[in-house]
Amino acid sequence: MIPKNVLFFFPYHEGPAGVNILFLRMADYLADDTDLKIHLVDYPNGYMISHNKNPKIEVLEFVPHQPLPIPYDSAVIFQTLPPWYIPNELKLREDTKLLFWTLHPYNLLMYFRLNRLRKPYYYSLGAAYLKHLMRRFTAILVQHRGIAFMDGENRKAAEEVIGTSIQKPVYVPVASGPVNRQAFKYFDSFAWLGRLADFKTPILLRTIEAAWRYSLEYKQKLDFHIIGDGPEREKVRKFAESLHCQYFEVQMVGEIEEWEIEQQLASRASVLFAMGTSALEGARIGMPTILLDFSYNQVNSDYKYNYLFEAYDYTLGREIGGDGYQPGLRSFEQVINELRDPDHFQRVSDRCCQYYSYNHNVAAVSHRLLEALMVSELRYEKITSLQNNILMRAIKAVRGSKQF
Repeated sequence: MIPKNVLFFFPYHEGPAGVNILFLRMADYLADDTDLKIHLVDYPNGYMISHNKNPKIEVLEFVPHQPLPIPYDSAVIFQTLPPWYIPNELKLREDTKLLFWTLHPYNLLMYFRLNRLRKPYYYSLGAAYLKHLMRRFTAILVQHRGIAFMDGENRKAAEEVIGTSIQKPVYVPVASGPVNRQAFKYFDSFAWLGRLADFKTPILLRTIEAAWRYSLEYKQKLDFHIIGDGPEREKVRKFAESLHCQYFEVQMVGEIEEWEIEQQLASRASVLFAMGTSALEGARIGMPTILLDFSYNQVNSDYKYNYLFEAYDYTLGREIGGDGYQPGLRSFEQVINELRDPDHFQRVSDRCCQYYSYNHNVAAVSHRLLEALMVSELRYEKITSLQNNILMRAIKAVRGSKQF
């Protein structure tokens, strides 16, 4: 059974991000399409609360150091996170149903990849015990079917943590808005859509450089529009400015509102390069979309690209060089030369939109999310032993009520 109250928990101060946009979109659809009581848990000035326009959704303001009781007969949906990230202010009942939606492999693997994340040495001092806690926690989630995966990469992360394969994993792909197919024709202007964050920047820089080299070789005017903002903005801007070519121009568009995305993409570019939910924004309007992979390190110049519809297990970006990583099929040059052919461009446009409609439209994903809530047998009481662990309490005390 699905409890009558469903809460989406993601307090976040720093504007739009993949998770809060996704949670708000799902909450909005479920509030209109079901009889469930839908709630958003966010900071008073957080993105979800400030952008919610649906009067059927109840907002629950998360304020540090103030208890936030959870309604009776509730299910809480979290982005998968370590148990010590669940704040003490959130007063979960023993019988509260939980579902952890795994939207990034490193939410599980962060203590198994400290070297790749370039964390200071002192992070590793307690890493062995933190790994042990994460194994126990993840095993509990899997045992009680309280974990869902956006794609195969996230499933593999959980399998690495617990050291065994997961039988009958529950997949809930990420969703974007409704299909709104538009007519596109190729012109020499490309776009990146997404937050400028540490694990995204290396592949963005590699793609910008590939476009620059293409313009030099073919003496072809190319524009590259970077739509999004984040802590790596200056790094990207300086890199783009270092590429001197009369044929190539990078435009830093910056952060835009969700309602602007469709118009900005359609007016600025004919091809989208993106990962995660950002890749879906192009596909749903019929824009040929190149699915990028992520890395925390510099990406080699021989990186190969795939179209979105060539993804498998709903994957919207793989870790370059990770276990089981398979390179793409085409160089940047091959991608662009293919898309210059009008017939091929149209086929790619059609297939990207079809792939989106079948796998990632909000109606289909909402149905999968409700199924995941239905089968979850995870109650808060199952993880209280971890919550009451002495080291866990110490970690939470040090961490405080930082955002999630």
